[in-house]
Amino acid sequence: MSQPREIETYLRIWCNDTQKDWSEWLAIAEFSINIKPASATGVSPYKLSHGRIPNFGVSPRRTGRNESLEEFRSRLIAAQKEAAAAIRHANELMKKQSDKHRRPARNFEIAQKVWLESTNLNYKMPKGATKKFMPRRV
Repeated sequence: MSQPREIETYLRIWCNDTQKDWSEWLAIAEFSINIKPASATGVSPYKLSHGRIPNFGVSPRRTGRNESLEEFRSRLIAAQKEAAAAIRHANELMKKQSDKHRRPARNFEIAQKVWLESTNLNYKMPKGATKKFMPRRV
């Protein structure tokens, strides 16, 4: 589901019947969408930008140690590189799928005559003529 549609669905569910409090829910909607893993990367935008999953107020007791700044930085850089690689891979798959239906471009010579589709041409039609009966190609 695309993000604008997802936001609209979220607000439709949580807003009141008079729809006057939708602006109060925008911050929560944004946060909810940003913590959801993206389909292309498998990682949430929040985790990519902050390097961690947000604290929801309830956290189990930690038994480990805090990581150093350098460990955090290297983990964050690795996650960003992995996300970039996943996006490149998704782009390659989309290009491959799209290229199945493409033909190579034609090379036209100077002064070569070609047909133009008249659907997007704006020219003055003769008086009493309708577009339906005008030539399709010029």
